[in-house]
Amino acid sequence: MNEVKDSYIQSKSYTTSQKIIRFIQERKTASPYEFWKEISKYKKVSYQVICRYFYILEKVGIIKLFKIVRDDKSKIPKHLYIVIPKDKYIPPDFILKDPYFAGRSFEEIYDMLSRNPQIIWKSYRRRREYESGHPVA
Repeated sequence: MNEVKDSYIQSKSYTTSQKIIRFIQERKTASPYEFWKEISKYKKVSYQVICRYFYILEKVGIIKLFKIVRDDKSKIPKHLYIVIPKDKYIPPDFILKDPYFAGRSFEEIYDMLSRNPQIIWKSYRRRREYESGHPVA
């Protein structure tokens, strides 16, 4: 892999979720393990954290499970993901119902979630706290 392509992985101006999206776009499909192997060359990060990012990006609809590859050598299947293009992105219902995203275009929601997909979890937690009247653990 040449350094020009890897420069975004080393860059501090990209968030981890943006790095994941760009990594998948460059390769057409990618697994959490492939990304973790690449980013761990430059930054100490656990595999569990990377899997969580993939999980959240999948739940908010920015990436999608493309294929599960089973290898004879390994007992663990490899999950390959693809990126949903911005022009074809339709947010899931739980995002559309969130007051934080009310009145925003799908492209604007896509941009917000691709920078920080955990924003929906924080907003959902705030709404639950407001409805219940006390902090939720």
